[in-house]
Amino acid sequence: MARKRAESRTRYFIRGVSAKRGWNVNHVQRGGDFLEEQEIADYFPQIGLGLDKPDFLVCRYSEPVMVVEAKNDFKKIHEAITEATQYADRINTAGKFSVKIAVGVAGEDDNGYRVEVKYLNETLWQALKSHGYELTTIPSPREAELALLANDATTSVSPPSISEYIDSAIELSSILRSAKIEAPLRPKVLGAIITALYRGKIDLAEENALSSVNELVSAAIMENIDFDENKKRRLKDALYLTINDYERLSPKIRRVVSILEKQNIRSILQTDTDFR
Repeated sequence: MARKRAESRTRYFIRGVSAKRGWNVNHVQRGGDFLEEQEIADYFPQIGLGLDKPDFLVCRYSEPVMVVEAKNDFKKIHEAITEATQYADRINTAGKFSVKIAVGVAGEDDNGYRVEVKYLNETLWQALKSHGYELTTIPSPREAELALLANDATTSVSPPSISEYIDSAIELSSILRSAKIEAPLRPKVLGAIITALYRGKIDLAEENALSSVNELVSAAIMENIDFDENKKRRLKDALYLTINDYERLSPKIRRVVSILEKQNIRSILQTDTDFR
């Protein structure tokens, strides 16, 4: 029961993000896109799931398109996405419906949430990508439709709405203030973390996160062919996070990364690069 109560917060997060991304989180019978646990078999008696149900089945035009599974600890993200794909496999095996998108969401408010998205490419579940980068938030209806049209584990991400940007900016500002990161230092901290995310996945283990950010930033800068060596060196120095810079932020790093990943920051940055 305690686990279910904790996971209810994750399900609340899923509903909130999905609504902001454009899904109607009401029941399908009320014109929405969402069915939760027992509602799934009640609405689709031939779904093929038996007694176990995913946290959510997301529909498009009243047809199932996406399974979402929630876990209450960000370390359980692999478990969440694995179970989501297994539920989708069972639906597909039953033969009545075809579900090709699976989403795993794991975490809680203090440490933030991790999201993984996979697509069934023929017989293999693969990370759903846009511009070569894995999606890190729940796909929007348009992104799901584009993935189904492409049918090759790719889509094209949509920029977040203005309200999503504003909400994220307010939340990031609050976290940096609470961590006592001085105002002149905040652009450096965020710039380093965003650059690191652009380059790859940050190791979020508390003892590894600082070195991981610095290594990813260094790699991203050194790979840039448009900068001369002097500019690369100055940029690395400008974005290098010292222990003093980072120490107070350390307990909040997962939350900061979670907020940025919710915007599909890697794919958005790559999209901007492509249009330059």
